[in-house]
Amino acid sequence: MIRKFFRTGVAFCLGFSVLILSQPAAANVEAVGTPLLASTLRQWGANFTRESSIAVAYTNALEDVSTTELFVGIYDVAIVEYPLTEFRVNKLALVQFPLFSFGVAVVTNVPGVPAGTLRFNGKVLAAIYMGQITRWDDARIAEINPGVKLPDIAIVPLAQSDGSITTLNFTRYLAAGSETWRQNIGIGSGLMWPLGEAQKDSVAAAQKLLDTEGAIGFQPAMNLARFSLTSTQLQNAQGEFVSLSDVRVGETSRKFIARAQRDLIAPVNLPVSGTWPIVSIVYGQMKQVPEDIPDAMETVQFLSWALKNPDKNSVPPGLVPVAYEVVAPYLNKIQGKKTFDGRAVKKGSAL
Repeated sequence: MIRKFFRTGVAFCLGFSVLILSQPAAANVEAVGTPLLASTLRQWGANFTRESSIAVAYTNALEDVSTTELFVGIYDVAIVEYPLTEFRVNKLALVQFPLFSFGVAVVTNVPGVPAGTLRFNGKVLAAIYMGQITRWDDARIAEINPGVKLPDIAIVPLAQSDGSITTLNFTRYLAAGSETWRQNIGIGSGLMWPLGEAQKDSVAAAQKLLDTEGAIGFQPAMNLARFSLTSTQLQNAQGEFVSLSDVRVGETSRKFIARAQRDLIAPVNLPVSGTWPIVSIVYGQMKQVPEDIPDAMETVQFLSWALKNPDKNSVPPGLVPVAYEVVAPYLNKIQGKKTFDGRAVKKGSAL
């Protein structure tokens, strides 16, 4: 890769040309992408290195930076929250594939109401976030929560303007349930929220929710266990009130990925029974014709091995890896690679 060639050139200029030219450069996997998955990818890399002696590095970067540095050859794979359109993927000669999915949860801090019992839909949530519903015992909340004793206390809506796919997909759910929200507020990951300043990120929002009686907010499912939060039930496109679980999120993402025509960003309100209505998918990107074939081959080997040998300890609750069988056809499009069966082949060994 460019960065490695640069390092080689520096060594040559310093007088180590004999050493550099007498030994082939050691290929390794260099990944770049969202901090959201940094811990998981680094642990996967460490596990893979122990099995194969192939080094794996992961660097945090913004979305545009990740794809750009992949395109110019600095990294082997980019991990992004926002997928490129099919047109852009083809223009840049990339291969883009789903890697992980997670649900977006709605959580509350309502005294006297058991965690996980409340129900919401997009229409009611939009009215709350626009300041049209301000008390927990409002008739519109009571209507979709029969038998639940709701307290007469103020609702404190918590939001985020963090540029995340979590925020974007939550606003997409609100827009789908409310024409007023869609026309007057819109969708986005960095909105000017109607009720004031948003929290800087999901961690700050989770901490604020725990400290605020009457609060309601939205969170990536990975934060639920971390902050001892419980998701409410949400109404999906079929009118069903469903509970959040890794199994449901996995099934929702599989049904979404299998659709011939789909919005690449995420399955929000997928018109299929039993699905969770707000799911985010994180994608991997690789060059279809990489400059460094050995690195590309080892990157595919790494992804294949990691997906076929999932380490539950490195994947937090709420984050669901996509099945290897789903990702394999995309990896097979990368030019110059051999077909891997998920084994961690030792560096320098025959595949």
